[in-house]
Amino acid sequence: MCNTGRTADGWENGAVVKLYHREADWPEGEVVPYQVRLDDGTLIYAPLDVDGCVRLRPSDGLDADVVVVGAGASGVGTAVALTRAFGLDPARVRLVDRGDAVGASFRAWPAEMRFISPSFNQQGWTNSFDLNAVAQDTSPAYALHTQHPSGAEYARYLEALVAEAALDVRLGTDVRRVDRRADGDFDVRTRRGGIDETIRARFVVWAAGEFQYPREGPVPGSEHCVHNSRVASWATLEGDERVVIGGYESGVDAAVNLARAGKRATVLASTATWNVQTPDPSTELAPYTAARLRDVVAEGFSPKPKLLAPLRVLRVEAAPGGGFDVLVVHTAHPPVLATGFEGSVAAAARDLFDLADEDGGGCLAGAPLLTAEDESTKVPGVFLVGPSVVQGDLSFCFVYKFRQRFGIVADAICRGLGRETKTAVAGLRQANMYMADLSCCENTCGEVC
Repeated sequence: MCNTGRTADGWENGAVVKLYHREADWPEGEVVPYQVRLDDGTLIYAPLDVDGCVRLRPSDGLDADVVVVGAGASGVGTAVALTRAFGLDPARVRLVDRGDAVGASFRAWPAEMRFISPSFNQQGWTNSFDLNAVAQDTSPAYALHTQHPSGAEYARYLEALVAEAALDVRLGTDVRRVDRRADGDFDVRTRRGGIDETIRARFVVWAAGEFQYPREGPVPGSEHCVHNSRVASWATLEGDERVVIGGYESGVDAAVNLARAGKRATVLASTATWNVQTPDPSTELAPYTAARLRDVVAEGFSPKPKLLAPLRVLRVEAAPGGGFDVLVVHTAHPPVLATGFEGSVAAAARDLFDLADEDGGGCLAGAPLLTAEDESTKVPGVFLVGPSVVQGDLSFCFVYKFRQRFGIVADAICRGLGRETKTAVAGLRQANMYMADLSCCENTCGEVC
């Protein structure tokens, strides 16, 4: 027997009709693979000494080979990897999203929010490409002609990528539940326009992200606050002063944009992030953020934000005379929570993933537990992509980080479908889109995630 996928459980025996020699450049010392045509016409790949083979269950009765939950950066990027790099039929990879447009989370960003990682179309001149691209040979900088895209602009980039790749996207589709069947396939139960539908698939990729699932209850009295993800525009936010709880990227971004809008801002932070420098860009303020902060605290700028750290907010209370008390800080308007995101896994997919202990350090606290291929340790066949991915002490918070795991997931899925993947993997490695060896990265994380 030869194993042509992740597991032989439930596979049928297949009669070998003909062997075809394949890939003369196979690494020395490894068994030379053969292309095998089975009695049903299927082509699979097998070692030299094959005299009998196993094959995956037929796709009869399946609506898709893969269901990708979420049509944002990670969902679109993974679908492109599956179809463009690994050659799956786009009709067999179905993206579902509860939003009414591709990139719905990006469209919900505050109007002033921008990507902190810069976009630049350096492809062709270097071995890398645009930091914010989710597929090689594409560039938000080129498509949008901007270095720090807004959420709405980036959504347009994703929308164009979906159209160019002819991806199958079903919008307005809310995933209610994912059930693993006895045969190993999945029933993805959805609701669209008030109508329930079940999508049967071989694999599920969870790509629902974090932005739509904010951490809104980190301190007692959080119900008096407004999370930064609920703000449409800092310029139109009611009042002329705000207290911001949290001092990492989103907190400092809020303070900068409040100051630029002529509003007084007071930042309460556990760490003076504006004074921190580390080897990992995930654990310090981005240069773009730090530069904007310097502008609004410079001499001559008014009103300058107040930056208070280190301290912990114990509670938020409605003051008897009106307004709100945050510890001993009084504010007339609801404080802004810039306390990060619970994420879609913890909020909506706990039945699909085991989670690390909450007392872990920084972004490892409560992180989904994954195999080396970013597959759920709880439900085989379910994979995670996007900023919630954690491997060891490494967090993949930024696009340029988590995009390098799309190929890992796509490779595992396509091998599970009985497909040859060596050529696709080699191409993705060449494009810096296949990070299997994590030893190149600093072994650090931090509270920022």
